[in-house]
This record gives sequence, C-alpha cells and structure tokens, in this order.
Amino acid sequence: MQLSAESDAPPHPIPSQAHAQGLAELEDQPEHAAQCLQTGTSLHSAAARGADSEERVPDNQSINKSPAEAWRWMLPLAFVFLNECISVTMMYPFLGYMVYDFGIVTSKDMVGKYAGYISSMYVLGQLFTGSTWGSLSDRYGRRAVLSVGLGVIALLAPLFGLCRTLEQAMAVRLAMGLLNGNQAIGKAYIGDASTPETEGAGFAMVAVVWGFGNIIGASVGGLLARPAVHLPHVFAGTVFDRFPYLLPCLFSSLLAVAGLVVTRLFLPEFGRQQKRPSHLGLLPSPFAYCLAMRRCWIILSAFFLISFFEFGLQEVYPLWAISSVDSGGLDWGTAQVGFAQSLGGLFLMVGNLAVLPVLRRWLKPLPLQRLCMALAMAGIWLMPMVALCCAATPWVYPVVVPVQFLWTVGVGMVWTIHFSFINNMVKDPSLRGGVTGLSQQVGCSARVLSHTFSAKLVAWSLRSHLPFPFDSRLVFVLYGTAWLLPFALNCRLSDADVAHPDAEDAGCEDQPHQPLLSPDTDAGGSERLAEPTSVVCTQSQGECR
Repeated sequence: MQLSAESDAPPHPIPSQAHAQGLAELEDQPEHAAQCLQTGTSLHSAAARGADSEERVPDNQSINKSPAEAWRWMLPLAFVFLNECISVTMMYPFLGYMVYDFGIVTSKDMVGKYAGYISSMYVLGQLFTGSTWGSLSDRYGRRAVLSVGLGVIALLAPLFGLCRTLEQAMAVRLAMGLLNGNQAIGKAYIGDASTPETEGAGFAMVAVVWGFGNIIGASVGGLLARPAVHLPHVFAGTVFDRFPYLLPCLFSSLLAVAGLVVTRLFLPEFGRQQKRPSHLGLLPSPFAYCLAMRRCWIILSAFFLISFFEFGLQEVYPLWAISSVDSGGLDWGTAQVGFAQSLGGLFLMVGNLAVLPVLRRWLKPLPLQRLCMALAMAGIWLMPMVALCCAATPWVYPVVVPVQFLWTVGVGMVWTIHFSFINNMVKDPSLRGGVTGLSQQVGCSARVLSHTFSAKLVAWSLRSHLPFPFDSRLVFVLYGTAWLLPFALNCRLSDADVAHPDAEDAGCEDQPHQPLLSPDTDAGGSERLAEPTSVVCTQSQGECR
C-alpha cells in the first residue's frame, strides 16, 4: 500500500552529504516534488535513490536524424536485415535432403517432421532471449549488440553445414537463436534513428529487404547445396562432397563477416546510455512497462494474433497447393509452389515501395492498417475459391496471381505498419530495445503455437468429407475470418497511442519524472517497489494510456 502523502512517510536518519545534495536538487524541481507527493514517495527517499542511482538514459547525440541523412543508417542496417533473412531462409531448399542424409528416415516423404524440428529451434532460441538482447542494446548501444549477432552467424553458420546428425543440427540452430537478437534490435534502431518523416521508409525497408532476402536465400540454398551432385567434375572428392551442405552455409558466413565490417565502419552508434539523472528513479523492466501501459498490451496482443495467423497460413499454403484437385487443392509441383513463393517476395517489395507510400498520403496509420487488413482478408478468403473454379485449368495462374497479390501486399503492409506501432508505443527510449525484444518473443511464441495448430488443422481438413467450408478450405476461411480480431484491437487504439514520439500528435510522454516502478519505503523503513501505475493524459488527439 502506497503512502498517500509526505507527512505519512516514516522518519529518516540524518542525511549524508550526497543525500543532502540530492534533496536540494529535488527541492529545486517543484514539479517532481509534486509527483512525489502524489505517489507517496518522500523527498528523502527519492534523494537517497538519486545518490545511488546507476541507471542510464540514452545518448542520442551520436547520430544525425535529418531526413536528408537517413541513407547513412538505412543502407548499413539493410545489410544487417539481409544477413538475418538469408541465414534463416537459405536452409529451406536443402533441409529435407539434409534430414534424409542423416539416415533417420527411409523415405523422403517422412522428412517433414524432423525438418520442422530443426527449423523451429531458431525460433525457440529467440523466444527465450529476445528481451535480454534488446535490454543489452539499451545499455551498451545498438551497434555493439548487432555486431555480436552478426559474429554469431559468421561463426555458427559453417557449423550447421558440418552437422552429421539431427541432434547436432538442432543444437546449432538453437544456439543461433539464443545468441542473436538482431531482428528486434534492428527495428529498435529504426525507432531511435527515424523521424516522423523517415519512419515509414525505415520500416518499409525491412519488408523490402526481407522480400529480396527470401529470393536470394532460396537461390543460394538451392544452387549451392550438394555441389558434388550438380558439378561432380569440380567438387567430387572435395570437402564439399563429404559435407554437401557446407557451401551455402559458408556463403552465409562470409556475408555475415561483410555485414560485420559494414556495421562497424558505417552504421552510426545509437542506443548507448549515459548516466540516468537521479530524479528519474529506477528503470522498469520491459515486461512491467508493457503491463502498465494499456496501449502496449493491445498492440502486442494484435501482434501475437497477426503472427499466429500469417505464419500458420505460410505453412498451410504449400501443403494445400500440392494436394490433389479431388481433395480441394491445386495439384501443383514443387516448382510451381516455389514460383508462387518467389512472386510473394516480389509482391512484398512492390507493396512497400509503391503502394504503401501512396496510401500514407491519404490515411493516418490506424485506418491505413485497417484497410490493409481488409485487403489481406479478401485475399485469404478468395484463395481457396481458386481451386473451386480454376484448378487443373489454364486459368489457374491468371486467377492465382491477383489473389496472391491482395493477400501478400495486404499482409506485408500490415507488418510494416505494426512494426512502427511497436516502436512508437515506447515513449521512453531507454526501454525501446527491451520492449522490442519482448515483442520478438511474443511473435516467436505465436509462431511456435501456430506451427502445431495449423499442421493438425490442415491434416484434418484434407481428410474431411464434410461440405464447404469444413473441407480442405477450412484453414483459409477460419484464418481469414479470425483477422477480425486484430482489426477490432486496432479500433481500440488512438492516434496518440501509435504516433511517433517526435510527432506533433504524439500526445503525452510516459512522465519520466515518475517511474512506472519506483522504489518506496514501507512502514518498517525498508525499500520496496511500488505497484505499476499507468499514465493517463487526455489531449485533443486522443489518450495516452
């Protein structure tokens, strides 16, 4: 129970010189003294904390945030995201062959389960350490922790190519996930470095690079794996014959080394913290911050749902496309599925480079995201209708392409906009890395759960003999309709909740003079943490919660 006023505070011993100096500083700040009275925190206890506080605040003086200079951080950061994407996607073309070569299955039709074990280890690793790496970047700087992640890729990617057993492959991928938080930290860097004018371009860059990386990663994994089979006169009898999956992993490692050099030489430092002023109190944990702020748990809940639905559909789509026409699929081969996925990467780039900038001129972020969700829902609902009317006909491609365009462009723009929401919901830059890392953990948990649920749902629907929509099209109908949930959460937010902190309509800040979790003293004189309190500040543009 908090103390209601200064007069209720327990007596304090005679202050030390540092204590007295801190008290004098506080008495010169009437607005902070008033907040102490409101929260039941005595001036003496606040001064004592100030004398011993070692918390940090961001040093934002080492980067030029001018829109004309944005390319100086965007280009090196794009190289970081390209490394992330290629290190994840380059293994997908050869992962099935790798599992088969381990000798644990007798048929290539049985490799799917074990390949899923390997691919899920990276996500599992990030699930455990996302907020930890983000918090480290808050304290030691974004560039330093990004460099660690690139170094991990450079060291461990070749080890993955040297694996000879399933357990070794799973252990290496788990370590790569545990020791690398670059996806979240890179997005936090954009929040640090961007202005309201450059924020859209910064997050669109992530989607564009990821789409390009999908194409490059798939090509590298497909062309460089098993080189002794494709070019026996060159690679037969070499180390690449004994370790057939080492060459694409070496490519990923060398690219990470190049990325490390680019990052250290050209990426401006940001996020490193100076000594935190004493009157700001202790810094809350990312989890406590999000729990105390209504806007944070709404945005993170929507992120969980978006991740769950989209990752589930990305897994279901190839399984549905290769299923027979009689069971409601398209009866496609692997080449046709690969071509469709390449088109998806192209559409992702087109949507963020050409469509999203135009829409931003006409709509604010919240209604714009709702429009993008509507486009995605339309594409998802229409996709199973393609098989219903055009499967095994010459019209299948002319019909699939525009439907996939709606789906991919809509979802891609939803991702881009929501990444900016996650960054902008953190009004205290001292916590941006940790909170962004926490959001990465939320997305990873959604992906892990979606993998299990979606696979079982599509297996049941393909065996079902029930009428539409409970046949093979059930997953698309169900997930398309479920997008109404994040749509509804979007409607619960205000413009001030998602505005860039530097924007005119950003609303109130988190009142840094009153920490969400501040040490206080109980009746016995011992120091404790006060319960989280949310900040409410009503303005004409909306509410900060």
